[in-house]
Amino acid sequence: MRSDPNTVWLINQDVESQLYTMTLANQPMYWPAGSLSQGAPVSRLMGQPVVPIEHCETLGTQNDIVLAALGQYVMIDKGAPESASSMHVKFAEDEHCFRMVYRCDGDSLFSSAVTPAKGSSTVSPFISLAVRS
Repeated sequence: MRSDPNTVWLINQDVESQLYTMTLANQPMYWPAGSLSQGAPVSRLMGQPVVPIEHCETLGTQNDIVLAALGQYVMIDKGAPESASSMHVKFAEDEHCFRMVYRCDGDSLFSSAVTPAKGSSTVSPFISLAVRS
């Protein structure tokens, strides 16, 4: 599996305060957005963008930090968007109601981790940290 240029770190907002303390050989691993030495418009961890989202779990639990190769995620839609309107639903309030339905789904291109042809360890486009205390 090739390295994906669209790889990002998805984190819970609570995690960011802990990232400032991460170092490797006395070099910081986390660069906040707009920092002088980085100059990047987005925060970076080990060179990859960091995106705080509310859907990641809270600090210290599984899925609080996820490394995601978004280029390995596929989304499909089922047909065109459907729309409908009705003047009868809120007739007494002199309102017209509209409804839009769009059916879609998304998933990883891989159903499980993959072992490369020349290698012994598995790789995956989506990796999350385990529970930590």
